[in-house]
Amino acid sequence: MVYPSSASLAIDPVFLQDCYDYASDKGYPNAASSKMASAILVGVTIAQQAYSHLNDRRAQVYIAMFTGAATYIDDISETHTDDVRSFPIRFVNGETQADAELVFAAKAFRDVGNVYPPAQAAMITTSVLNFVTGCVLEDECKTIKPSENAPSYPYFLRSLTGVADAYLVMMFPADVPLQRYVQAFPDLTLMINVTNDVMSFYKEELAGETTNYISRRAAIKGTSKISALRDIADETIRANRQILKVLEGDERASDAYTSFKEGYMRFHVASVRYRFHEIML
Repeated sequence: MVYPSSASLAIDPVFLQDCYDYASDKGYPNAASSKMASAILVGVTIAQQAYSHLNDRRAQVYIAMFTGAATYIDDISETHTDDVRSFPIRFVNGETQADAELVFAAKAFRDVGNVYPPAQAAMITTSVLNFVTGCVLEDECKTIKPSENAPSYPYFLRSLTGVADAYLVMMFPADVPLQRYVQAFPDLTLMINVTNDVMSFYKEELAGETTNYISRRAAIKGTSKISALRDIADETIRANRQILKVLEGDERASDAYTSFKEGYMRFHVASVRYRFHEIML
């Protein structure tokens, strides 16, 4: 099998500049050399790989910057906990955030209504606020001993931090009616949430992480992490089958999902961030 290399993730400089221009328009100049620079590159890569099927350039730029902002928040959630903890209430109240990067993030998240229809925009907003809350909960609850009486807890926490509702809404072209794909939402949410966990397992094991979804689930079920990984991979495969069945009546919705899925996987396999180059011979 030939695996995609990091070269396949080459960033389009014109698209990248469009993203920097978006940041500048939102009052965040010099994004290329900012504290958010590396997070923005993650967002740009995701947008190019998983959302290349979209013909709406504005939506692609928004996805990149939305992802960049969310990635930045995730990156600082353990070192700047108070700033992240206060983000949702400051966002709701329209108050100034703790630093320039979080100010930009709030502006980007508020801009969602200019890109997506009302229902989709509301889902994206709810999803990203849940994500921020989930980042705080993960930090505050990382010392909790997993209880065998709370088997649903690991996925509850994962569902907050996965931002899946946002990314599944963004997957479909705006002119494809919500009714065509809404019934696939539960399986799409699962697929997006746990595919990342499966693909992140190797790098997180090397980093000695013990509070991720796979580790928590293994601890609660009393199994090995490898066993939990296999179970989660099987669940992802089943979810994919269900999604395809639900979407088979609408070619555009089905094609959008297939393109997203392939790009999402390619991003993880080829990205140096996930370290697969170390084990793929």
